Parts: sequence; C-alpha cells; structure tokens
Amino acid sequence: MTGTHVERRMDRSADPRPQLFTLAYEILGSTAAADAIVTGAGDGLVDGDRLALTTLVARAALDSLRSRLCACEDYTGPWLPEPLLLDDPDPARDPILAESISTAMLLVLESLEPVDRAVYVLADVFGVADAEIATIVCSAEAEVRETARRVRAHVAACRPCFEPVDSARAEAFVDEFLSVAESGNVDDLMALLTPDAVLTADSDGKAIAVRRPVHGALEVARVLSGFARIGAVVDDYRADASMFNSQPGITVHYEGRLQSALTLRLDGGLIDHVYAMRNPEKLTVADRPHAVAR
Repeated sequence: MTGTHVERRMDRSADPRPQLFTLAYEILGSTAAADAIVTGAGDGLVDGDRLALTTLVARAALDSLRSRLCACEDYTGPWLPEPLLLDDPDPARDPILAESISTAMLLVLESLEPVDRAVYVLADVFGVADAEIATIVCSAEAEVRETARRVRAHVAACRPCFEPVDSARAEAFVDEFLSVAESGNVDDLMALLTPDAVLTADSDGKAIAVRRPVHGALEVARVLSGFARIGAVVDDYRADASMFNSQPGITVHYEGRLQSALTLRLDGGLIDHVYAMRNPEKLTVADRPHAVAR
C-alpha cells in the first residue's frame, strides 16, 4: 500500500462475495460478522447491482462497527481483529490487498472513526470513486475527498512495517519456530525475535493469557516457551502452520478444540510482533478459509 490514492475500481464482473467479505472485514475486523453481513445480502449477490451491494455491505459493517466499539468499552485486555485464514496462501500476488488485511494495518484502522475507516477502505483499497463513496456514507463528495486526504495522511504516518511472505517461506519459518518453541529453549527463541519484539494477546478474560502487551525479546521468548509446557502435559496437543492475515500463522489445538491462533509479523526475517488470539468467541471461524479480493 503506497499511501497515495489507488486508481482501481471494484471488479464488477467477478463473484462479488470475496470483495464484499473483504470490504466488511476491513471495516470491522471480524470474520464472523463479515460473513453474516455478506450472507445477509441474500439474493442480490447473484446479478445484483454492484454499487447497491457495496452500499448495503458497507453500511451494515459501519453499523456493526459502531455497536462493537460501544461494547468494547468493557473489554478486558487488548483487542485484536479476528484472525483471517486465507484460502489463497500467497497473498503477495496483490501486495496492496495483502497489507490491507494484515493485523498491524487493521490495528491502525482501528484508530480511526468509523466513517473515516470506511472512506479509507473504499477509496484506498478498493478505489471506489468519491461520488460513490459519498452515496454510501451519506455525505457530500467534497467532504469525502477531504476525509480521504486527511485519513490517508494519518495512515501513512502510522503505517507499520509489512513484509510480504509467500506460503512456502511462511511454512518453513513456522516449522523452525515451532521446533524451537516446543523445545522450550529461551535463547534459541530469542534468536528468532527482533530485540524489541512484542507479544499481544486477546482473551477478553475468557481464557488464560497475558493481560498487557509483553515487550522485549527475552520476555516474549519466555512466554512463547510455554509451548513446551503445554505439549508436555496435554495428550491431544497439536500446533499447525497456517497463513493468517497475509503473515505466517499457527493454530494450537488441545482438549478437543482450537485454543489459540497466532499471527507472526516479520521484519527482516525475524518476528517483530506476535498476535495471539485466545478469546474463544473470536476463534469460531478462525479455521475456516476465506477468499479475499478487491
């Protein structure tokens, strides 16, 4: 993503579901809610007017986002977007799309007001024209243009590092990481982390997890060494490589269900940030692959 306006129009000939899902997910940060919104579009998904569908989905996502933000006032610990398992494990084929669905970028978008977030996603990810965005968000075209300019500058200033990773490299990296993590060797784990690595866990108090972000390679490595302890005491423990939000990911199963989904943000080939989803309510569709498009 370049920080300049993306001259691209939503593909009006392809199946609209991946585009509409991606639009809703980027506005909301929730796979389950985005699924529900697209399903709610119903019969219009077949030969429907693309602007009408985009308007319907964007407005529904905005309403859902406003409700979620109100509910999050009582959220316990950090909030993270729901992990998005990709059906195409090589998102780097479209770098703009890959970055736009990354966890770090979604957290930048989380700092925006709901309408500002929708304008940015529509304009800079999907390339929707200002006049059409004005119709969608019920605003004047000049206001949309000014909002897009202002928000684009904010996102550019806050943009985190993004390192595209193809599926082969991601799988090899995760295999190495799991081998080291399951050994419990803290020094070897530190060698896979940047010095200022961070681990953020989302549990909303519904599962055991750190309540505040953990900073520094040593402290993060100590938390991650828990893989060894879990594997030693749980009979049905299983950790598998995945691709979440355009980055290497890991699913952790034990006690008969998915317990955690980890997303590893890389910087220079090392782990810069670990996003650990532990909230069971946000893992309900984490093992369901989704198609994304713009």
